[in-house]
Amino acid sequence: SDRPQLMTMNELVGWKNSLIFSPFNDVWKRQRRLFHQVIGTRSSLMHYDAMKEVVAANFVANLIEEPQKMEEHCHTFAGDLILRVTYGYVSKGYDPMIKMAEEITDAASEFGAPGKWMVDVLFPFLRYVPDWCPGAGWKQAVKEQHDNLRKLVNTPYEWVKKEIDEGQAGPSFVSELLSEKGLSDGDLSAIKWSAAMLFAGGLHMTVWTTYAFMKMICLHPTIQDRAQAEIDRVVGSDRLPLVADMDDCPYTRACCLEALRWHVVFPLAVPHLTMENSFYDGCIFSEGAIISSNLW
Repeated sequence: SDRPQLMTMNELVGWKNSLIFSPFNDVWKRQRRLFHQVIGTRSSLMHYDAMKEVVAANFVANLIEEPQKMEEHCHTFAGDLILRVTYGYVSKGYDPMIKMAEEITDAASEFGAPGKWMVDVLFPFLRYVPDWCPGAGWKQAVKEQHDNLRKLVNTPYEWVKKEIDEGQAGPSFVSELLSEKGLSDGDLSAIKWSAAMLFAGGLHMTVWTTYAFMKMICLHPTIQDRAQAEIDRVVGSDRLPLVADMDDCPYTRACCLEALRWHVVFPLAVPHLTMENSFYDGCIFSEGAIISSNLW
């Protein structure tokens, strides 16, 4: 399947270069291949287990010290985890890098609301209207979103490139991919954009899934007690749980999965576009139909 292309978001702002909004083309295939190469299998994800454990320990310490700031701690936890995995960047509290990504993605979500701009739904030729023309104020909003997106894509990427040049880069999605020889300009662009989407998309999903789990477990003390008893039995009382303990804690794992089901962060996801006439469950979807899957 393809993706519907909005004139503002995809063409003018530039989101068509990202895996999430890209049409089914070589850009999409190249970035999808990078994701599978570095984080697409359980064995590849194991390389980041130590990072997860450090960030989780920091999260617990923050909750103990300032429980009234639980929502902020969820942002800090998710941001620190995603930044370490993606760029090898160790954040400092509610880091400016985290705030930058959240502000830019929130603004992009509001900007890209379906039907908000006439250039998307009625008059595509408006893209050629000069900036000074009356009624072209929307083009300033496009420019702001374009600049924000470039900031999101380039700022952390340039940071990790500098770390690599100085021999100080730790393991990460970007540093592993940049270590390969003979990278073309297309490869470098794919690495930069795929990293930005991992950062922005992973941050948003992880923040609110973590927050949903914390709310759910607090509202159901009986379930909390049962999960705690399982962890105490497997882990004991002299250390924190590790990723390696997960298979021995099926009830606690089920609680985490239930948070994903109970509170779907992005229930309609990003719309798809059929590339040919398709048939499913007795229904006909014509070529060019826009389809949104309801995860609820």
